[in-house]
Amino acid sequence: MRKLSRLILSIMLILGLFVGVQMLGKIPQARALADCSCADWVCDSWYVDSEPYPGWHSRCTCGDWNNDCLSDACLPGTYVCNRDNQCCPIGVVDPTPVPTGTPPPGSSPEPTDPPGSSCGDSYCASNEDCFNCPSDCSSCCGDGSCNYGETCSSCEGDCGVCPAGEFCGDGFCGIDEACNTCLVDCGTCPFCGNGLCAGFETCATCDLDCGVCPTNFAWWQVRGGNFASESDNGYAIRSIIPDSLVCIEPSCYPYLSATDMVNTPNSDGVPLIAGGEVSANGQVSARATETYVDATSRTRLRETYSHFYSQYSLGLSPNDDFAGSFDDALKPVVSQDAYFHSGNMTIQSPWSVADGESYVVFVDGDLTIEDPLAVGELITVAEGGFLAFVVSGDIDIVDTVGHSVLANTAGNIEGVYIADGLIDIKSNGGMDQKFVGEGTFAGWTDVVMARDYNGGVDNDSYPAETFVYRPDFVKNAPEKMKRSQMLWQETN
Repeated sequence: MRKLSRLILSIMLILGLFVGVQMLGKIPQARALADCSCADWVCDSWYVDSEPYPGWHSRCTCGDWNNDCLSDACLPGTYVCNRDNQCCPIGVVDPTPVPTGTPPPGSSPEPTDPPGSSCGDSYCASNEDCFNCPSDCSSCCGDGSCNYGETCSSCEGDCGVCPAGEFCGDGFCGIDEACNTCLVDCGTCPFCGNGLCAGFETCATCDLDCGVCPTNFAWWQVRGGNFASESDNGYAIRSIIPDSLVCIEPSCYPYLSATDMVNTPNSDGVPLIAGGEVSANGQVSARATETYVDATSRTRLRETYSHFYSQYSLGLSPNDDFAGSFDDALKPVVSQDAYFHSGNMTIQSPWSVADGESYVVFVDGDLTIEDPLAVGELITVAEGGFLAFVVSGDIDIVDTVGHSVLANTAGNIEGVYIADGLIDIKSNGGMDQKFVGEGTFAGWTDVVMARDYNGGVDNDSYPAETFVYRPDFVKNAPEKMKRSQMLWQETN
């Protein structure tokens, strides 16, 4: 149905959606365009008798031998560009190159490459060199030309002395630089097909980057709390909120962010995003249709499994509290600061945490939550109690966890759920049950919400997934989970 990637954790947020923007490979040295055309490019071969890359080598360069036709606009080490915006292949070696010289007397015979040799396999084959495969054959520093892989910082002899102040190639996208003038510092300009759903793209205009537009109209909703996404392009947060003419209050609340479960005025939260857009059919919040906070992102520090594990000082070999019951883990009967299990764990029997009880469970593996007996309210936490699952892998919420009566608003699972991997709310592929989660749900890699009522009136009237903010969990969280992170570093 829809996928929300990489979640930012905050104990104050009910749901955080964290998206990691992958940096594309950058060209290390920006070059000016020259009046070259594809026909000007010629190939040359020569014999190298010294280590580490003996044998015949070939390269293709512009006819003026200055390499000044290399451009940011084409893929690094693969193409060149001329003023007519044409990209021409370079560095492609003729399978049977004609040598331009004769091996000197006593030279070693031409080496035999391993079967299937290719650029990127860490072996510099006879048809590879620092021009056409710098990843295998290192750089060409010292040949008199400032080639790809070289900068004034890494090869001053070829590229010259770095200028004072900011300059293209210094690793920072300055105020006077942009993706079309300095790719090396500012990254590749967005375009349909580059794998990033940029702000100007949608599933309708670029399904290559943004995915295929959904054919159903299932939606998700947050009740009474904030939620966040660290995506800075495309749809940072998206839910297909139904029109208010079909989702009619008070039985249905047509908002991405709605009031709490008792409808306290102005209790609806605020979406926080690092950039991009919030898409909710113009109905983001009950307070205002387009209310959200932009340019909000986390610091370098993450509150992941390893962070909380160190806060509890569990050590290298903690006792396994679920060694004999990991396939149907029950609520512990012995009271202690934290509980630990090494490996995957499954919960399929009810947990009920009472007022005054506190459980923090570390799972070094995946956690699966299922409800084979259709209990409905499978994991409950009374006000005054606390429950947290901190998982190094994924948290899989099986399709049996939910309500078949779609008007039911009771929580199916309650507590704080933190996963370094996915939080995956699974679908049965047909008419799904309604999922209600109360508390904090944080998936550092991805959050997948795939449930759907199989079209029709039900999708117009009920969210397929509802997340309910529980401020009492903040109040009742153990002190060890509230400790802030600090980063010590020397400053001038």
